[in-house]
Amino acid sequence: MPNSILLTWSKHLFTPLALLALLIAAWQTRNLLIDLLNRAQLIWISLSIIAWISAHLLTTFATYLLLKTCHLHIPYPIILSIHLHRLPARYLPGGIWHTVGRMVDFHNQGAQSKQLSNFVILENGLAVGTAFLFSCPLIYHYRDFQDFWVITAISAGIGSLLGLILLPYLLNWQRWYATIAIDKVLYSLSIFFYLPIWIALSAAFISYLMAFPHLLDQVALLEVIGVYLFSWGTGFLVIFAPQGIGIFEVMAGHLLTIPLSLTELAVLIAGFRVCALIGDGMLWGIHWLFKTNR
Repeated sequence: MPNSILLTWSKHLFTPLALLALLIAAWQTRNLLIDLLNRAQLIWISLSIIAWISAHLLTTFATYLLLKTCHLHIPYPIILSIHLHRLPARYLPGGIWHTVGRMVDFHNQGAQSKQLSNFVILENGLAVGTAFLFSCPLIYHYRDFQDFWVITAISAGIGSLLGLILLPYLLNWQRWYATIAIDKVLYSLSIFFYLPIWIALSAAFISYLMAFPHLLDQVALLEVIGVYLFSWGTGFLVIFAPQGIGIFEVMAGHLLTIPLSLTELAVLIAGFRVCALIGDGMLWGIHWLFKTNR
């Protein structure tokens, strides 16, 4: 009981503390940020937002495939509508309410609780598993093999590969109380479909960084993709940091070989969340207008 109380409080406190730390760091590096923002190219910011929006459309199709993997046949337009309607919940403290809201809506569409449990495990397992799996060779290629983070990335990649292979068998095991066997063909297809999702999200991140001239002149774009995926996966695993806030920024700032201090880079990278917020807001607004004018 004390551990669960501690975990609950850590989830609620970490978000405001992480935001406070980022705001303090932003104030301390305000001169650099003002200079960078003055030189930022809006075309790249726009492309970042467009790529982020496209990732949502791809993600909802992955949801469609994973629901079918659990033998839940919900039409894609309904899944997309549910996803967009629940977008504001992503910004509630705790980091789980978008998922919770969607599960309630899927249940209203006829999904059984055991099927939804399998789906949640699959969705989260594939997201973090593919992030580490795809980032592993990129981190290995662009960093010294003796580097601690290369060893960590390789370990995470191997562990993710094994986990992705074993996951459907674990869910089909009777001890997991799965009433309907996971469709392994659709499961495999879902894994491969995460590749275009991560390409779109990485493109959004790269476009954001490209908005600042000369920032990526000395960095290979594939290296940036590897850093983004690995940092996202690390932030995802830190359960007391909703959406990896703070963890993602510091990890990406540490791994990117850009001639700025860790604090400066972390604050700059935190600005990427603004692009995500704008993209989410635009999608939700379009969906709201469409629903109200029908």
